[in-house]
Amino acid sequence: MENANVLACYASICQQNGIVPIVKPEILPDGDHDLKHCQYVTEMVLAAVYKALSDYHVYLEGTLLKPNMITPGHACTQKFSSEEIAMATVTALYHTVPPAVPGVTFWSDPSASALKAWGGKKEKLKTAQEEYIKRALANNLACQRKYTPSGLFGAAASESLFISNHAY
Repeated sequence: MENANVLACYASICQQNGIVPIVKPEILPDGDHDLKHCQYVTEMVLAAVYKALSDYHVYLEGTLLKPNMITPGHACTQKFSSEEIAMATVTALYHTVPPAVPGVTFWSDPSASALKAWGGKKEKLKTAQEEYIKRALANNLACQRKYTPSGLFGAAASESLFISNHAY
């Protein structure tokens, strides 16, 4: 509840200063929970966030939501298909996000591949720039529903960013 209130306070302050707030509740992928549990927790969190946004009189039409995908925990042994993950994610959003919210943007990080390609080495700067442009163009195509996977992954595309036992 405290995190929901802090997000709502942040959104209110942003709007008072002419900034569009990106509301990003944190649902961590740690643990061995299944898809259904992640959906349940996400729906509870999003409901609390939208209640708090209402309490703070945040203009929903002037916000963006940046939620998590509904996924099983990293230690979950049960496998779920992309279709099951997509359906659980869409269902959770349908159950909790008010129609006034104009946009839902999922995390996409073209920087991860670029950082991996660069590795902090000056001589790899051009390679990193090329990687960043490649990922940005792929994201652009995905936004237009024109992206088709090429099978050629970037420097970090096939690696998880999850760090086990990370202290957040």
